[in-house]
Amino acid sequence: MNFYAEARAAFCDQLLRLGFRPDGDGLYVGTPLGYPNSQLRPTLEVELPDGFPFRPPFVRVREPELTARSWHLNLDDKGRGALCLWQHSGGLNDYPWADPLTLLDRVREWLENDSLGWPDEPPILDVQAYLPLAYDRLIVSPEHLSGREGALYVRRRFAYWDIWETTSSPDGPRVAGALREPVQAVFAEMGRLDQPLRSVGEVTDLIPGHKRTELEGVLGSAGLAVLLARYQRGDNQGLLALQILSRAGERSMVAFRDVYELTPEILTLRSGPAAPLLASARIAVIGVGAIGSFLTEALVRCGARSISLYDSDDLAPGNCVRHLCGLQYAGLLKPLAVIEYLKARGLATGTSLRPEFSILTPEHAQAVFEAHDLVVDATANESATGMLIHEALSREARLVSVCVLGDGQFIRVDRWPLHGSERHAEPPDAAALRPSAPMYESGCGDAVSPTPPYAPMKAAASACRVVIDLITHDTPDVPCTIVEEA
Repeated sequence: MNFYAEARAAFCDQLLRLGFRPDGDGLYVGTPLGYPNSQLRPTLEVELPDGFPFRPPFVRVREPELTARSWHLNLDDKGRGALCLWQHSGGLNDYPWADPLTLLDRVREWLENDSLGWPDEPPILDVQAYLPLAYDRLIVSPEHLSGREGALYVRRRFAYWDIWETTSSPDGPRVAGALREPVQAVFAEMGRLDQPLRSVGEVTDLIPGHKRTELEGVLGSAGLAVLLARYQRGDNQGLLALQILSRAGERSMVAFRDVYELTPEILTLRSGPAAPLLASARIAVIGVGAIGSFLTEALVRCGARSISLYDSDDLAPGNCVRHLCGLQYAGLLKPLAVIEYLKARGLATGTSLRPEFSILTPEHAQAVFEAHDLVVDATANESATGMLIHEALSREARLVSVCVLGDGQFIRVDRWPLHGSERHAEPPDAAALRPSAPMYESGCGDAVSPTPPYAPMKAAASACRVVIDLITHDTPDVPCTIVEEA
């Protein structure tokens, strides 16, 4: 018997000892617990899924009236809910649900919280999960959250669902497989929710009267409409969207499975705690090759909104294996290629990204430091690096210099100004760099570096960490030199 079979057999044997009885393949039923503050003993179903013990059992309460108004349920297609007992999916040797006694303790805790209305639980914004669901997703632009203006939708069709997007105009680039059709929408506020909604009728009951009238007017003239409803749980706001179809005097309503808002707050929610300070910093990245391109992307993803990119080189096809940008950007100046790449992926929204030519003179370097709060040297050019270090030391300005050493064996990041007794580290021993035989490319007089792509990616990540540290701390936490094996 293998490990999985042994774990399953031991679990089922202990369930039987606790008074459960088999009721189908992998399903056990029992009444081991009382519902808090009542004489009721709910009937628990414990079902072992494929993948147990790495996946937790499904636990359901057979009496629907006990959980009809419960949060933290995973509803199935019959409207029955499995209790959400753990927020994590387990880890190495961490499967608490594999012990039936621990499982029942967690169920007892769930029932207690449920009887009290989940007072200490985080306000999870998944109201749509308790309603009849479509497979469709909806992406909403901020300007369409205040009313019916621009209520036009683009639908990209997949095998089982559509992705809807709000747009203000039917014009613009055509997307393969997309359907463009006007769909009227009504936006309403539902207020604070204290319990989940289990029917679309309960949703419309919470909509103010004048909005219900507006919705009825829309439904009277359109076969398909969308209701966007804002709600609040705790201190957080969620958005619910319903598709409403009127046909032959009958009306059906289903919720979008997911609603994505393209607001700046949502788009930077995962950028990290330094995002607000990065957003106000003026940053210059000098050298937009392999390291500089990935560094720029990392800074934008972390919340930077004002970046000047200095480089006069074109992006050659051979660069692309180590560069952020692919072959479709070959031939562009590297700063323009990076900017176009970030725009194409929606990462440049709300940013000021400026392409600039290389820095050639001390006067130009002075102007760059005067116009920015922090300068990053990613040139891998000794003359440019020396000029930038000299200028940073003369004005005690913030400078970060980043490079790969040898054929990519090491990455190095230095920062200025130094504090107290700080001194930059010595470079690695020359023998550790193990340079390989030079390689040459047609049309280029310089040898091609054989540095593998992961080295500049790691260098860019370390440089990004140093930039964030300089911007967020008066006295940096990160050492003045980072030298690491790539």
